[in-house]
Amino acid sequence: MISIIRIGKKHKLSDQLKSQPLEMDIDLFFERTKNNITFCSVMEKNYHFYLTKETASELLRPISQMIHFASVKAPAHEIKKLRNLSQNFYRSLSTDTMLSDQQLNYLYHLISFKKEFLPFLTNSFKQFFVIVLKSDPLILSFYEQALVEENYSFILTNRLLYEELLEELVLLSPALIDRIIPKKKTYTVMILSSQEPKVCFLYKELLTKKFPEIKEIKEYQDSFFDLNYRLINQYDLVLTDFPLDRNQLNTKMIKISNFPTYSFWENIEAILHK
Repeated sequence: MISIIRIGKKHKLSDQLKSQPLEMDIDLFFERTKNNITFCSVMEKNYHFYLTKETASELLRPISQMIHFASVKAPAHEIKKLRNLSQNFYRSLSTDTMLSDQQLNYLYHLISFKKEFLPFLTNSFKQFFVIVLKSDPLILSFYEQALVEENYSFILTNRLLYEELLEELVLLSPALIDRIIPKKKTYTVMILSSQEPKVCFLYKELLTKKFPEIKEIKEYQDSFFDLNYRLINQYDLVLTDFPLDRNQLNTKMIKISNFPTYSFWENIEAILHK
């Protein structure tokens, strides 16, 4: 789709691309696609992409180029440079990530492929960069520093490659993904009520629907005469209408009544969404 938008905006790939699509492939694609009137109409109306032999060739060029690069093994010195780049980047962010030779080879092909593209304005990575900058503004500084140190400064002037390489480095590091987009905390809840069963059922139903971050809600079934605090303390939160010994209680507690009150919702919101 990006290629269709690019061609519609009159952005062509460099004539220096090492590989061209075969004439028979262009003819086959053109003949099959031109008969799809709906597709052609939508592409013309929305993206100003008009199907001709020339635009078909332009559309197929990235595929042909990628096949060319995929058949070439990255030189050892390039693998070393990329290994240093990635290690410097991850180390700066205190992230323990080591890329394999296969992953480094992929990054080499990505750079070799995308550096041939003319600069092309796209918003495809806008949301990604908003998330990155919000989580840690220093990520871009460390990334650019690593590029310069390993003589990849040319990437700084190619916005498309600059953005996509950073995205790949983040996606190849599970630890960095967790840092940028931390997993939402989940909670376990124990309901300890001396009232009739429907009270527990009501709270369980309401909490399950309102708070997806609560992964488990269990009703206390042990003796009320000799409370099992070892069991109760295993849960993140206990909801109770029964008096508890705070000296033995090591978890958070909220008092409940027959029906959830306004203060109950305020208290549980404060705990779950602090």
